[in-house]
Amino acid sequence: MSCQFAIALAVVFLMSASFGQTSRNGEFSAHVSTKGGAKNKREHNTWTAEVVYKNGTKRYQLNKEVSFDVQFPSIYPADNGSCVVVNVFDGLVEFYDHRGSLIKTFRPFGKPTTEHEQVIKCSVAGDRVAVLFSAPESANATLVMMTAEGEELGRASPKGKKAAEVYLSSNSKFVAAGSYTMAAQLVSVTQTFGEDGKEMSTFSKAFRCADISNDGLIAFSDRNSITLASVSAGQPMFTWNTKQKEDIVTAVKLVSNFVASSVENVSAESGTPMYHNPALIILNRKGDVVSTQSLTGSSQKPSILIASGGDIILSSSTSTTKVSLKSLKE
Repeated sequence: MSCQFAIALAVVFLMSASFGQTSRNGEFSAHVSTKGGAKNKREHNTWTAEVVYKNGTKRYQLNKEVSFDVQFPSIYPADNGSCVVVNVFDGLVEFYDHRGSLIKTFRPFGKPTTEHEQVIKCSVAGDRVAVLFSAPESANATLVMMTAEGEELGRASPKGKKAAEVYLSSNSKFVAAGSYTMAAQLVSVTQTFGEDGKEMSTFSKAFRCADISNDGLIAFSDRNSITLASVSAGQPMFTWNTKQKEDIVTAVKLVSNFVASSVENVSAESGTPMYHNPALIILNRKGDVVSTQSLTGSSQKPSILIASGGDIILSSSTSTTKVSLKSLKE
């Protein structure tokens, strides 16, 4: 699962950009294109999302006009071709069916809002959606479990005041919610919950990206480290560190008995994140590095980490490397 850095805000000020999201089962992708350049309230930027089958055939298209100083929406395709669109500034979570028709609008804050500092995070898997949100006046972040049609199933209250990140397991049985509180110092937590919203465990660190196996293991990264643990036990099995603060874990994935990761040197040039020299680093369940494969080059987008046909594959905009599971020692 790729980490979602705060790219959207930077993208607002670009003349144009494109990026994508893929459903958890790999059957559908959302290809997003944006066009900026608006300079005042009378002008708008444009956002277009094409939801396509994995063979590239277009299923439907969504279009929005976005105010000149507002970040673009985010789209999360579901396994059946439906999707969820999050409009953070307006405080809206929109549910579209597999034909691209709007079927439900969820307002996390209970009323129309326009606020730069509010946060809405979303994760979609199967026919379930997890939404984590907070506003400046929130006492705590709020986690809501929903169906892909926008029906609410249950709520939980993470310990932190501000929402950080959320990840729903592929079988929809487990969800990880990261939150934080800024007081005298920053206090970050990652909590795991069951599908009923009941808390299972708490870890005293945030996460930027995560993966949860169907049997209840979670691998997550807070920036420069990877932690492996059970979703039901607060004691990690191991924590591995990149050792260099510029080397950031941009993706983690649980594959068989291994934890695969993408580690990239990340810089912010002219306000836009740049990802340099990605490395595919694979750990066993003891936290030992069993394989390292490095790529060269730079990109405005993080590399893509997938598992396919017995291989673990890392692809950047310029090159690809892969490792066979059969070649790895546990």
